[in-house]
Amino acid sequence: MKKTNNKVELNKQILILLVFVGLLSGNMFSQINPKAKSLLEQRGEIIIRFKQPSSMNLPTLTKMMSIDNYVKHKDGNEISAYLNQREFLQFEKLNINYEIISPPALKSTVTMCSDIPGVKNWNCYPTYSQYVQIMQSFATDYPNLCKLVEFGQSVDGHKLLAVKISDNVNSDEEEPAFLYTSTMHGNETTGFVLMLRFIDYLLSNYSSDSRISDLVNSTEIWINPLFNPDGTYYLGDNIIDDIYSRRFNSNGEDLNRNFPDPTGDLHPDGAAWQPETLAMIDFMKNHPFVFAANFHGGAEVVNYPWDAWAEDGIPPPSKMHPDDLWYQEISREYADTVHANSSNYMTTLDGYPNPSGITNGGDWYVVFGSRQDYVNHYLHFRETTIELGTKTPAASSLPTYWNYNYRSFLNYINRVHAGIFGKIVDQDGLPLHAKIRLDAYDVDSSLVYSHASNGMYYRMLQDGSYRLIASCDGYSFVDTVVSVLNHLPTELNLVLYKWPASIQNLDNQHARILKFTNPVHSNLDIDIQLEKPGTYKLELFDITGKEVINQFLDGYVGVNKIDINVGSLKEGTYFCKIYSGYFNQKIKFVKLDK
Repeated sequence: MKKTNNKVELNKQILILLVFVGLLSGNMFSQINPKAKSLLEQRGEIIIRFKQPSSMNLPTLTKMMSIDNYVKHKDGNEISAYLNQREFLQFEKLNINYEIISPPALKSTVTMCSDIPGVKNWNCYPTYSQYVQIMQSFATDYPNLCKLVEFGQSVDGHKLLAVKISDNVNSDEEEPAFLYTSTMHGNETTGFVLMLRFIDYLLSNYSSDSRISDLVNSTEIWINPLFNPDGTYYLGDNIIDDIYSRRFNSNGEDLNRNFPDPTGDLHPDGAAWQPETLAMIDFMKNHPFVFAANFHGGAEVVNYPWDAWAEDGIPPPSKMHPDDLWYQEISREYADTVHANSSNYMTTLDGYPNPSGITNGGDWYVVFGSRQDYVNHYLHFRETTIELGTKTPAASSLPTYWNYNYRSFLNYINRVHAGIFGKIVDQDGLPLHAKIRLDAYDVDSSLVYSHASNGMYYRMLQDGSYRLIASCDGYSFVDTVVSVLNHLPTELNLVLYKWPASIQNLDNQHARILKFTNPVHSNLDIDIQLEKPGTYKLELFDITGKEVINQFLDGYVGVNKIDINVGSLKEGTYFCKIYSGYFNQKIKFVKLDK
């Protein structure tokens, strides 16, 4: 199958399945497997295991259910998945043999904390009220270091809480911001307790441990221990046990399938954005995060983007993140530190040896609507998903998980300080919301932006030399080479100058357009003569002023031939602007279909 037909083929398969399934009625629900019916009535979700039919590809199946594990076998790949009532009724219509899996919490000995002092023994699970109280106590006991924020509410009205930890906690400093968040699947609670303990660890050791004080003094650290309280406390605020916790939120939706997808599908799960999803999106948009990690359970692995694309996945087409090698490096750093402090932890994945402790998301199994893909594609900062192991482990084992992971927690935050950073301002020193792109490196959405409020930008990178281009509409741009050495921060502050009104008088100086095609069918060809070498910018606008093409070009002395593919543009009138710091040329042309 050709890659150009992958999306069409995928949509065709989904459409055929939906037509085949048809409308599902309450009467049909009453006729399903009695055990399945009982679980769906009690928990609102069911876990099943089945062999992948040879006639159905993984992207088609992942659109229909919340896949939890995908194990590749020669005699047929095995899938474990969570389904709500709607999804299960659709699945049963496919006539695929399956087995029902008991909820993971049923296999653990879960001990609830008796009181707040008991919570700080870190070998029990807090009730919801204890969780809220201990989050409040962090801010009360350490007012100069910790601030509590309620950034939204769940479907059932539970608080969505995060703390900010910083040496100047009530100020927005010019330093990178890092986010840890956990338990967006309500029954994956290891990270929930570990993040509460990590908050306490940072605050209680700030005055006595120089490494922690240095980290807090140089970084804004945000921690959201519980993103899906409705799932964790599904059948009661006082217990996390047996059938009392579940993966989905109160509406029966998987929050890690509910984010806009980089493939362009805004609702890949076919559901409305949930209150928790919208609250998290607003929270992340309102803070200039540089790096984040999202804790899950059920496997032991560091999972990095993309989730929606696999290296060998057809469909969808293959795609690797431009920072793929950097992601492998920082993921290995997390796992290697774990390996140095554990035995046989983060060394297997779905029953197979995985000594590196890391995986590309899509190479494990394709997921649409994941939060890490949303963050990387739409918000232009970096996020990984860290699977900590058993979903709801015995409470007595929580200290062991802590000893395996807490050093990696510290190392991961420190990665925000390795790369290029600086401030971008205009000629008056005012901050700019500028675009920072690495030439011949960044593609899709991997570029970053400086923050509008202070002009600060951070670009985490491996060691090496990079050609950096900083630009902002209405301003000059900077094209420079910068190096990162020894995993140390490299500071690069830049000034972009506002184009003066007199730039219109530069049209016939240093550059001259000799000829261009008009009208245009598929390619816009422009010959421009330059008197100086250097980078210049080309912008193309439609008749309404909407920008449709934006790119940088390398110029040399003499006649430069520009060839721009405009075949996908609609018929109409367009304007093209070609400029640099010493010239500004404009043309107007008409695009016609053949």
